[in-house]
Amino acid sequence: MDRVYGLDGYTASKVVAEQILRRLAAQTDNIRVRIFRPGAVCAHSRTGSFNRTDFVTRYLMEVIRGGYHISSSGILEMIPVDEVVRLIIPAVIGEKEQAARLVVEDIENRWGSPTFAQLGQVMKRLGMKAKGIPMKQFKEHVKADPTSPLFPLLSYLKESAFIGVDRRKQQEPQSKLDDNYILLYTRAIRAHLSEGL
Repeated sequence: MDRVYGLDGYTASKVVAEQILRRLAAQTDNIRVRIFRPGAVCAHSRTGSFNRTDFVTRYLMEVIRGGYHISSSGILEMIPVDEVVRLIIPAVIGEKEQAARLVVEDIENRWGSPTFAQLGQVMKRLGMKAKGIPMKQFKEHVKADPTSPLFPLLSYLKESAFIGVDRRKQQEPQSKLDDNYILLYTRAIRAHLSEGL
């Protein structure tokens, strides 16, 4: 379990869970394990429904209410929840017999997800006030405000958590997150914020 050193609790719990499942698959003949890694599951692409406690939603809430976005090239692994369902369900239902004891599938869609800077530019194009600032300054801004939606997730705000992948090794994305998706997502968040929930 040496791989968990230096990770936040949430990420460490995922690493530990995968290691436990890997050991189980290696030690048991009659159990097959399939691990899906979807990245950051975000709002539904048609309805805008979202989980108000996840990182990306909290980040967008903070950008909307605070007027600042992170200006880095770190990648937000955004993938709509309905896209995750579309990719996972056929893989599970269509499978007759999994031959291997362990199958790990990365469906993170990083290559179709925006960087913090790109997301900030999209929000500006959509008429939202969002000034780009470095990650460190953004973290200090959040840290100074315990009422910030991101305050409980301060440990995530570090450049190393959002390092991109080598795009040459990735296939073409099956779908791209676009301005309309961000508009739908942020409208749903604004409605949530105006309700004071």
